[in-house]
Amino acid sequence: MRVLRNSVLSLILQIAQAAAGFGTMVLVTRAMGPAGIGAYTLLGLVTTAALLFTNLGLSSAAVYHVGKNSYPLRDIVGTSASISFAFFASSGGRWNQCESIILLVTAPGAMVLT
Repeated sequence: MRVLRNSVLSLILQIAQAAAGFGTMVLVTRAMGPAGIGAYTLLGLVTTAALLFTNLGLSSAAVYHVGKNSYPLRDIVGTSASISFAFFASSGGRWNQCESIILLVTAPGAMVLT
């Protein structure tokens, strides 16, 4: 039952992220026009490409260490959230760059931070 609940939560978060991204693109397109959306898309492409090289497997490492209980969950979440927030801030606030936070929130047992 826990796997089903976590799967549904993950699905809901992914749908919310897609809806937020769609809404953002509608607003940006209306505000910037065709030329501006090209520049915005290029910025997104550059930041996404940069994150491929700078993320260095943060999400995979977080899931691995949560599963192995090799570090306290509070440390894993804190470190991942800090690094993800830095990526978020450096990408101009593009939410889709913060996959690590969503991944950790939906990981089994991640909600139990005592």
